[in-house]
Parts: sequence; C-alpha cells; structure tokens
Amino acid sequence: MFELVAAIAVMGVALVAIFGLATRSVSNTTESRSASEANRLSQEAIEWLRRERDDDWDVFLAKTGPWCLVSLDWSRGGACGAGQIVTGTIYTREVELRRIDSSNVEAIVVTSWSDQSGGNQSRITAVYTNWRTN
Repeated sequence: MFELVAAIAVMGVALVAIFGLATRSVSNTTESRSASEANRLSQEAIEWLRRERDDDWDVFLAKTGPWCLVSLDWSRGGACGAGQIVTGTIYTREVELRRIDSSNVEAIVVTSWSDQSGGNQSRITAVYTNWRTN
C-alpha cells in the first residue's frame, strides 16, 4: 500500500512539472510571436520612411516630431492616443523624427504592446541622409 501511495505521489509531482513546462513553453511561444510581429511592424515603418525620404527630401525633412503610424501615412501627427493601434493588431506604432542637420534625420520607431507579462516594445533607430545632394 505504501508503495502505491509513493508511486502516485511521484507521478503527481511529475505531471505537475510537465504541465508547468508545457504552460511556460506556450507562453514563451506567444511572447516570441508577439515580439517578432512588433519587429516586423517597426521594420515596415523604417522601409516606408526610406521611401518617403526618396520621394521628396524637403517634405520628409519638414516632418519632425512624433507621428502615430496607425497606417503608413502622415495623417496622425503627434503621439498615439488610446485606441490608436495598427489596424487589425494589438500594437501601437510611433515614430519620432529628429532633424540632425539639413542633410540628416534620425528616426526612432517604437512599436508597443501589452500582454500578460506587461508592457513591451520593439525599437529601431535609423538615420536618413539626403543622398541626392552633391
């Protein structure tokens, strides 16, 4: 009888440990997927900004300050407010454009989201240069 109780206790401990590992594995997978998607959205903004620079440097140079990039356009100047998320996602995407000089602009793209572990961010910084100047 004692052996049976001991065996059941060992199996119970093993099952609890396995269940805990499986739960943590699913959580890690979800966190990794969210971070990967946030990085993709940040990189998408960086590429869009590069195209905007290439289209018209003077217009691009004038776009200083924070911009909420719910969609990839210049329609939302300023930081993102409540509920201003990238369409169909859980992410908020902002860019801060800082003029370094007349030929260089620094862009800091931050994609943010909240999940069970709290607030998270993906941050990419790039410097755009007016490459068409002589």
